[in-house]
Amino acid sequence: MISKWSVCASKIKSSIFRKESILLIMILLVTALLSSLSVNAATENGFVYDDNGDGTTVKITGYTSPTGPEKSLNIPETLGGKKVTSIGINVFASKDLESVTIPDGVTTIAYGAFSNNKLTHVTIPDSVTTIGGHAFSRNKLKDIVISENLTAIEENIFSVNELENVIIPKNVKTVDGPAFYNNPLKTVVFEGTLTLPDPILTFYPESTKFKGWFLEKAFSTPWNNSVPGSMTIYAKYIYTISFNANGGTAVAPQDVAPNEKATPPVATTNPGYTFDGW
Repeated sequence: MISKWSVCASKIKSSIFRKESILLIMILLVTALLSSLSVNAATENGFVYDDNGDGTTVKITGYTSPTGPEKSLNIPETLGGKKVTSIGINVFASKDLESVTIPDGVTTIAYGAFSNNKLTHVTIPDSVTTIGGHAFSRNKLKDIVISENLTAIEENIFSVNELENVIIPKNVKTVDGPAFYNNPLKTVVFEGTLTLPDPILTFYPESTKFKGWFLEKAFSTPWNNSVPGSMTIYAKYIYTISFNANGGTAVAPQDVAPNEKATPPVATTNPGYTFDGW
């Protein structure tokens, strides 16, 4: 006679065996998939690249400097005798780079490709038509030259940098809201016409309040979002000054434009103390 316990144990063992078999099959499938994906991968001077499938062009998918950490990087025009046309996701991110040369012939720069470095300048060749989000975010960019054939500036491409002046080429038709987030921009020149997002172009540093775009440096005429042709608009910021009453009566904060003076606040009062100034 077979006990209920024996039957139950047999079912448990059978269930475990089936699960282990399924897991093994999944591992084999994933291994086979990864093998198929990397079958075309090759390495040259630290650059890992894949054939794009056309037999003549390649995509850079990884990079490890053969000589250790480096500050300057020249990306080759060809790898394995084939033209470099694409730079993959996060390939050169967090490499501590201070300068980079992107060769003419590259058409696509993927998401985060050069993010989190120390780049101060970058020239994006005119061959580039597509750039993914965050591609150059979190650097120290003070100057950029944007490809004349780029049609869209995606989210956060140049966010968290040190840009003050930007020229947007005529072929760019759309700019994502936070494309230049957290930059101390002063002027933006549009060489063409744009389809603008809502809210409009949130170019602003975190430490200040963005008060809008104006047609003159004196900030007298607000920009009405129209871009009839090549033009320059000016960003207006204000600083918020808070007053620490040190236990006394509260004093309202003030918004003050750069290089202007705050209005002297009223004297705060605190029982048992004499106010002696700010």
